[in-house]
Amino acid sequence: MKSAEETHRESPDEVLDRILSDPSCRVHFVGLAGAGMSALAEFRLRGGGAVSGSDRFFDRGELSDEKRRFEDLGARVLVQDGRGIASADIVAASTAVEAAIPDLVEARRCERPIYHRSEILASFIRRGRSVAVTGTSGKSTVVGMLWSALRAAKEDPALITGGELMALRGPTARGNAAVGSGPLIVEADESDRSVSRYAPSLGLILNLHKDHAPAEEILPAFRSFKDQCREACLLGDDPALRPLRVGAEVFGFGEEAGLRGHNLQLEPFGSRFEFEGIEVAVPMPGRHNAENALAALAAAKMLGAAMPAVSVGLECFGGIHRRYEVVGEAEGVLVIDDFAHNPAKIAASLKAARRQARARGGRLLAIFQPHGFAPTKFYRSELVEAFAEILDPDDQAFLQEIFFAGGSAVKDISSAEVIHDLQDRGVNASLGSTRKALCEKLANTALSGDVVLSMGARDPGLNGFAQQIFERLSVANEG
Repeated sequence: MKSAEETHRESPDEVLDRILSDPSCRVHFVGLAGAGMSALAEFRLRGGGAVSGSDRFFDRGELSDEKRRFEDLGARVLVQDGRGIASADIVAASTAVEAAIPDLVEARRCERPIYHRSEILASFIRRGRSVAVTGTSGKSTVVGMLWSALRAAKEDPALITGGELMALRGPTARGNAAVGSGPLIVEADESDRSVSRYAPSLGLILNLHKDHAPAEEILPAFRSFKDQCREACLLGDDPALRPLRVGAEVFGFGEEAGLRGHNLQLEPFGSRFEFEGIEVAVPMPGRHNAENALAALAAAKMLGAAMPAVSVGLECFGGIHRRYEVVGEAEGVLVIDDFAHNPAKIAASLKAARRQARARGGRLLAIFQPHGFAPTKFYRSELVEAFAEILDPDDQAFLQEIFFAGGSAVKDISSAEVIHDLQDRGVNASLGSTRKALCEKLANTALSGDVVLSMGARDPGLNGFAQQIFERLSVANEG
């Protein structure tokens, strides 16, 4: 008769959990500089695990500070040519990493197990109490708000996210990962349907709209995710999430919400509302950020955290890098940097910035860099609609050329075509041919009271672009 040990065969999840629980097992991250991959790698490093990685940006001499930071944390940063793969125990890659990249070619040749980024994250989620936040908008902000709120309540949360918390950023920390003895809070990406792999203690679903795919194509993945959560909570104010309400808690400002916010007041630079008898001040503008704050409060309540402390932590939330981040004000011109890249996010940021501009007696000067040719073509009409519906005739829109990260993308659309659509709708739109030229244009046209909003994603060069605008405006005003 076979023993119980002989009879039991490890499942694929158990094999991965065993590998990741051994700190000496080296995980090689392909695309180490990416938002999601860097968070996983840093989380493992800070937990004492062995890490190596590669990235095409490092090979091109870009993001040298990020490369140095990983090396200082103890990671082996390798050239993305396949060397070092043989000595790795497993290889991690994301959907964005093409199969023809040398590291993956070599991993297949020497039969090193390749795991998707989401499988690594799912393993971390399985280890203990966890909260996974998904939705087509607001994930990074809600994760950051919840982390800040639980920290204030002395819950010592851990963190894996795509956004960079201002409270965590520093010379040795990108700000998107932290270890802790309390619940693990993670950002659960829906773009490639990998959200259906996660089984957290608590799942938050924020919203559902067109982004990487039509909303109806994402809904089944959200349903699978909700069904695997021990508890689930979703926004009742979003009709697209109505099919998922059965068996879930509902938060929102509407009457159907069990976890309800009351007396919402939207202000130019933030908002206020009441929750569980406590007045909450949200330090970020826009209804979407009021909903984000309410989501964090609802999750904290479901986790049993002390609500008065939670609300204080939320009010002290320092924000997320490039999530409606105020870069500075130069002689009356306010410069804001934002990660918005799909129509819903762009519309939310435009509305918030327009409200601020009107309160200041100025115009909104909105800059946007589309990322990827396929996404731009996919939501072209919705993108045009967002700008046309929100911008007034005295506002201005500047589009940059579509960001191309490399690879085999079909370049079958241009920013010039989108600008033509905007102009047909009466939008004062033009092309920012280069970032230097756009900085000069703004320095010559921005007036006191104006708000400059820079939007876009994926391009590492956007990290410092809003700062360049601010510095050029400062020099212009000094002159």
